[in-house]
Amino acid sequence: MSTSDRLHSLDAVRALALLLGIALHAATSFVPEARADGWPFPDVSTSRALDVTQFVIHIFRMTLFFMIAGYFARLAFHRKGWVGFVWDRAKRIGLPLVVGWIVILPLLFAVMTWSSTQPGVQGFRIPPESPASGVPLIHLWFLYLLLWLCALTLMMRGLLVLLDQRGALRAFVDARLRYLVSMCAAPVVFAIPLATSLYLADWWFMKIGIPTPERGLIPNVPAVVGYGVAFQFGWAMQRQISVLDLLRERAWAYSLSGVVFTVVAWFMSEPLPRYAVAETSLTFRALYAMIYVIAGWCWSLGIIGLTVRYLSHTNTGVRYVADASYWMYLAHLPLVWALQVLVMNWPLHWSIKFPLIVAATLAILLTSYRYLVRGTFIGAALNGARRTVSSV
Repeated sequence: MSTSDRLHSLDAVRALALLLGIALHAATSFVPEARADGWPFPDVSTSRALDVTQFVIHIFRMTLFFMIAGYFARLAFHRKGWVGFVWDRAKRIGLPLVVGWIVILPLLFAVMTWSSTQPGVQGFRIPPESPASGVPLIHLWFLYLLLWLCALTLMMRGLLVLLDQRGALRAFVDARLRYLVSMCAAPVVFAIPLATSLYLADWWFMKIGIPTPERGLIPNVPAVVGYGVAFQFGWAMQRQISVLDLLRERAWAYSLSGVVFTVVAWFMSEPLPRYAVAETSLTFRALYAMIYVIAGWCWSLGIIGLTVRYLSHTNTGVRYVADASYWMYLAHLPLVWALQVLVMNWPLHWSIKFPLIVAATLAILLTSYRYLVRGTFIGAALNGARRTVSSV
């Protein structure tokens, strides 16, 4: 399998992580606890199945995304050099963050204003236990955190190169990484930093996992630790593509382990409040944190392995969706909110309304990508010049 083929498969992984985010946000209004949790558009039809689906998606999606982001970041760094890398990240991450925030935040306020005329709408509120405050980064927080991680990685790399001029330390780390992946022990070892930070965060909402750093300019510690470790894993994985071979061989073992740990985590979390600090024993808290994070790593490594195994060959349809996914995720939230408001009081079952929201959102966003983004300067800024491989 060629390096180019590998990049096609990983590009599909990134697209999957972004598109699952659209489904996750679309499902929020149908969660049974949506009204009690303060979601502004709780639907009259609720679904425990979508509650479980949200839990599963949330357990691995952003960990998976930051792994792939780390992989492509190192690839871009070695293609472009320091200066080119900084410019590329500024154009493809910083610019969408700033422009997206300026455009999307007013649209969200507009939807909120319109929604106030609908029966059943309640004001959006942040749980009182949450430490989140400051600038609302909305769903664009991942771009802001990605800039932090790129900057921190460049500084760490510069220090490492200075201290490890012969490369002995890097060779040692690479060997340990291959060993952990080959023994299927990587999820346990790499889960420890995040599980520890979650355990120590006395405000942690246990049922929702890694706290989303969507408000404020200083990301919370668990998010930096959890996504930072995933980003560094992806960066290190790009240095030795043999790790991808190991993941391909062990893809089903990792995936099935992810399912098992997720089932255990779900049943442990089921009695817990969704957006409130749970009063549990320290032993339970530590055990749940470890199981939850291991599940996310197993899913992430399993999905990467499966895509390398089954999606390595060039597929124009997958490539098109992969290119479109970045734009689709950036632009989706006002549309999803508007559709949730539109259907929230319809006397229809959630199994009709949820697919309708997702299908309408994807159709509108794919059409807008085709005619407003793909061949324009917006598409060039988001995806770079068209070539065999794309990266973020």
